[in-house]
Amino acid sequence: RHRRRHAGSMAAVWPNGELLLKETKQKGRALHVSRDVKAGNPLLCEPPIAAVTLRPKECCDPWQVASELCSVIIKQGRVGDTADLHPKQEATLDTSIFDDADEFSQCARRLCEEGIAPNEARRLLQVVALNAMELSTSDNRKWQALYRHGSMLNHSCTPNAIQQGFDASSNDSSSRGSTGFDTGPYLCIRSLATIKAGEEVTISYVADLSASVSDRADALRHHGFAPERRACDSALEAWTVTASARDDKVAAIGARNAAADAAWMRANAATDAATRKRELMSSASHYAELLRLATNALHPEHELCTHARARLAHVMTESGAQRSCANALPLWRSVIAALEKCVPHASPQLLPPLRGALKAASIAGEDAEADKYKQRLDHTLAVLCMGCHDLSTIKFG
Repeated sequence: RHRRRHAGSMAAVWPNGELLLKETKQKGRALHVSRDVKAGNPLLCEPPIAAVTLRPKECCDPWQVASELCSVIIKQGRVGDTADLHPKQEATLDTSIFDDADEFSQCARRLCEEGIAPNEARRLLQVVALNAMELSTSDNRKWQALYRHGSMLNHSCTPNAIQQGFDASSNDSSSRGSTGFDTGPYLCIRSLATIKAGEEVTISYVADLSASVSDRADALRHHGFAPERRACDSALEAWTVTASARDDKVAAIGARNAAADAAWMRANAATDAATRKRELMSSASHYAELLRLATNALHPEHELCTHARARLAHVMTESGAQRSCANALPLWRSVIAALEKCVPHASPQLLPPLRGALKAASIAGEDAEADKYKQRLDHTLAVLCMGCHDLSTIKFG
């Protein structure tokens, strides 16, 4: 089902014996656990082959990012470490997944100037495009990094594990020189749920698992496969009116969503409190109108409705007013209920609404509900073990 991304030994993987490499006719190579593991268990930790810091301007230019990472791999003499990553040779390149063949060719030609053959430049570019991960570290830096064993992990829209960036030297400055963190973050793979012995470990290549199947398909297209459908997917794009009655609704709802998102972005870019407050209130007004227009037109758990409720609830909660927070609580409940149908129980996507619901319930005087959200939040954070704190004392060679 998923494009196979790696072929190699697990001998160097930490912790030894935790993961097994298996190969099947249906899925090719994949990583499976060798024993039962509980949620929150670290399954894999490894340094990158190479990594580059992502800058905002690069976020929409994937081939430029891939080319920069390839350049680092070449300069560090690590091209040989990519030899067993998919694709292994130029003959297996799938040019049908390229958004821009001309841009790809230009990037490959630039890499040739760094001393590698044209066929190897093209292979290396697609190796990075198919296998590199985008990770964040505790210092709020975003990285694009390539990992030898992490590249074995298959995608699932219902993953049982998560990938995290990890500064191995964060709690031990004396080890910074030996860990290699200066060349990028370590990769930590952590279980999000109980995984039984022999089961495959999967992660999501898609950042937003609450996204519709069409949005996830766009995000996965360059990997060469489509997302699997889940029970929650039909609601995310569902209309409750006939096709002939949609046209006016589509235009009106789309306009409100665009206006709301624009005001939200202006609020986050504002440098003074008054402008931020004004723009947040403007966005809240647009989101509220969107929800009114969506009534009896969109499924209550349509992705636009959940998005609007989350942002409207955020603005109401940030006001700090008891009545506003009380009115925000039903919105937070709906957001959490919708997300829980699409994301893992301990997904980091649940952290913002859980924090928002906890704050709203506390201010509204709903102590029992606040207690419930506090327990749920603590459990999620314990599973995620943000920053891989339980690994911070390990010395990596």
